[in-house]
Amino acid sequence: MKNLKPIVVLIAVSFFSYAHAQVRIGGSVDISINLPTPKVIIVKEEPRPVYTPKPHKKPKAQKPKKHHCEEVVYALGSIRNQNGRYNSFDWLIVDASLENLGNGLERLTYFTNTRETIEIIIRTNNPNDYNYHFTRNPHCTANTIISVAMNGYAIALHQGSLSLQPGHQLHAVLNLDSCNEGTFNGTVTL
Repeated sequence: MKNLKPIVVLIAVSFFSYAHAQVRIGGSVDISINLPTPKVIIVKEEPRPVYTPKPHKKPKAQKPKKHHCEEVVYALGSIRNQNGRYNSFDWLIVDASLENLGNGLERLTYFTNTRETIEIIIRTNNPNDYNYHFTRNPHCTANTIISVAMNGYAIALHQGSLSLQPGHQLHAVLNLDSCNEGTFNGTVTL
C-alpha cells in the first residue's frame, strides 16, 4: 500500500492542479455512427437590399423678381430731365399725391419707376388761379413754388412754373429750370 500512496497522491494532485499536457495516442481512431446522411439542399439566398439614397430633386427654377426699375405698364405721366448730370433722362411717374399742409401750403409728390421721389411745395395765395411760379420775392401775392426736392435733397431753382388744371382728374404740367440739375419738363395726371 505504501507503493500506491504516492500514485494516489499524484493522481489527486493532478485533478486539482491546472496543467498543460499533451496526450499522444498512436494508431488511428475510427468512430462510426450509423446514421443516414442527410440530404443536402442548397438554397439560393437573395441578397439583402442595399440602402441607396434617393437622388436629389432638381431645384425649381426661380423666376426673376420684378424690380421697380423695369418698364411699368401703367404710368400717370412722365417727366424728362434734360441738360443735367445724365444728359437726358425720362422718369415714368407711377404714383403721385397732393397733400394739404395747412396755411395755404401744399405738397405735390411724384414717385417714379426708378424709386425716385420729387417733392414740390407750393403756396396757394389765389385759389382761382391754377398756375404756380417760382419767385424769390417773399411778398409775392401770386401762387408760388416754395421749394423742390429730389429724394429729400433740395434743388436750387433758377425759374419754374407748375400748372394744376382741375377737371375730372387733376392734370399737372411741370416746367422747372434748376441751377445745377438741368430742366424738368413733363405732364402728370393725378
